Amino acid sequence: MLYLSSKEELNSKEKEEPKEQSNSVQLEEDEVDKILEKTDGWVERKKEDRYCKHGPNGKCLFCMPIAPWSILEHDPWKSDGVKFLPFHSYIRKMQQATPNANKQESKPVFMPSYKVKECSKHAPWPEGICSLCQPSAIRVDSQPYRHVDHVEFQSMEMVNHFIQFWRETANQRVGFLYGKFIPHDNIPLGIKAQVMAIYEPPQRSLKEESVLEEDPNEEKIDQLAKSMGMEKIGFIWTDLILDSKTKKPLGRDLLLTSSEVVRAAKMQNKHPSVCKQSMNGTMGSKFVSVLVKANKEGTIEVEAFQVSDQCMSMVRDSIATVSKSANMLRVKKSKKNFVPDVFYSDLNEYKISVIKKAAPTVPTEFFIVPLGHGAAKDPSKATFKRNEFPLENRGKDGNKNTVSSQLSKYSNLSDSFSDFHLLVNLATKLSPEEIQVLAQFLSGDKQLESQVQQIKERLVKEGAAAPKPQTSQPSSTNAPTSSASSTGSNPQEKELLKKLMDLGIGEAAARESLFATNYVGVDAALDFLYS
Repeated sequence: MLYLSSKEELNSKEKEEPKEQSNSVQLEEDEVDKILEKTDGWVERKKEDRYCKHGPNGKCLFCMPIAPWSILEHDPWKSDGVKFLPFHSYIRKMQQATPNANKQESKPVFMPSYKVKECSKHAPWPEGICSLCQPSAIRVDSQPYRHVDHVEFQSMEMVNHFIQFWRETANQRVGFLYGKFIPHDNIPLGIKAQVMAIYEPPQRSLKEESVLEEDPNEEKIDQLAKSMGMEKIGFIWTDLILDSKTKKPLGRDLLLTSSEVVRAAKMQNKHPSVCKQSMNGTMGSKFVSVLVKANKEGTIEVEAFQVSDQCMSMVRDSIATVSKSANMLRVKKSKKNFVPDVFYSDLNEYKISVIKKAAPTVPTEFFIVPLGHGAAKDPSKATFKRNEFPLENRGKDGNKNTVSSQLSKYSNLSDSFSDFHLLVNLATKLSPEEIQVLAQFLSGDKQLESQVQQIKERLVKEGAAAPKPQTSQPSSTNAPTSSASSTGSNPQEKELLKKLMDLGIGEAAARESLFATNYVGVDAALDFLYS
């Protein structure tokens, strides 16, 4: 499992505030949204001789086109187990129900807000509140649509390289997914997240978690991805605990724990999806979460998720937070922020659906939106042909010798540089202009071949002139992050742990509370323990 560092936490709070769309600022939609807006989405059906009794120009129940918002009732989507409408299909459905004359220009959706509105009739909260500024009670419901329908890895080799870290160290790992969003081939108006590469940022990998650290190269990696038509589209993490008896990873039943749900909501809030049909300019997020876990048989498998738009808003507005129960989110009562009542539907002892008040928890299952996932049919068409260069931030980062050796393996220029991790390494060494040239060349601009050849020859020459690395055992400062950091905590963690134990709290409970609250402080840990 992964928890954001305190700096990440602060940054996420800054970016979580929703911004109303103004007339002076035109928000830019994703390219896939522009494509799907121009797509009809209706599924044509051929005349069935067995059932259709009309002429060639007629239509009946068996051959009428299928509306994009009705696909869940028809095969092959019904038999394939598709249970969520694509977001653009949901938009079309809501537009059809609007009373506006111009349905295409209507804005039928909006991101909910649970904050107290500004009101001039009284002092601001907590001194005063009225029915005009008080947010309504929250009814938690499962989301009927999803912003992304499928996560596709161009090659499963990149996933195997990512999992290999756990196989070698038994420590957890996290990585960011880079790729792009494209229209789905088989789901009308659906969206596919196409993963082209996995980037592993600086992190402290332990047996039970992986804690992100500040990444000095984040902007360079994002710029490299942008130059190649990619963007940060999600993150992947492992939750694999080795069974000492069977030597297999322990099975996991939960889809997502409460801390993972809150983390996913925070990351989705940092990557909002621009939507012209939304009243406030954005609607949810396309940012995906991919979990590597084990099933009951101990076989490692991959699952893909998002959390609902309602969950994003509840976390953003400090309504929901982590709970001691892994499968429950806790409603966060506060004196500073007004928290409306939260209700959800559940079955009572007579198996009858009833409305319950969160007292103070809500099942996480209401907020989880599962996604389809898989590998591309033809891995040979992957953007990056190689996964040979040492992965970044594992304590074995490539030097001039490894760069020279990698480039010398292949005479073909495209093959020489077609390794994402090699480009990550070069992004920290070459100028932005040279990285731009490499990116454009790998994207198909063959006019830059001579410039790329010059870059290659220079890197090979520098590697040949550089001193050979020492073959002795690496020192602790050069050891992999997992080994160097897994045996202890930083001073802040030790100090917080000591303070909690001085208050009479057991070590196990103190560690759990600090872990769940991202080591923010003693007050947050106590709030978690006694909520």
